[in-house]
Amino acid sequence: MALLPMQCHGGLAVAALLALHLAVAAAQSSPAAAPATSTPVPTAPAKSPPTPATPAPTATPTPPVAPAKSPPNGSNRQYGQWGKIVLQTVMAVLLLSLAL
Repeated sequence: MALLPMQCHGGLAVAALLALHLAVAAAQSSPAAAPATSTPVPTAPAKSPPTPATPAPTATPTPPVAPAKSPPNGSNRQYGQWGKIVLQTVMAVLLLSLAL
């Protein structure tokens, strides 16, 4: 009967690691939580200012704008995929080492 408490603690450790693994896997597979948005409250339209009697001067030509940065390449996604693989492998090794 001396092994019973040790077996119980080992089973709890395995159950805790399994729960942690499932929580991490669920967090990685679910999309990021969208920020809470408030519903817009309808308001009365603002009155427009009176139009000026003279036309507005023409705008000066704007200088060309630098092109936007290109989207990040796939290496960031690859690092994320490898992170998932490493984490799941480590969790599997831990579970197997505790089970044996």
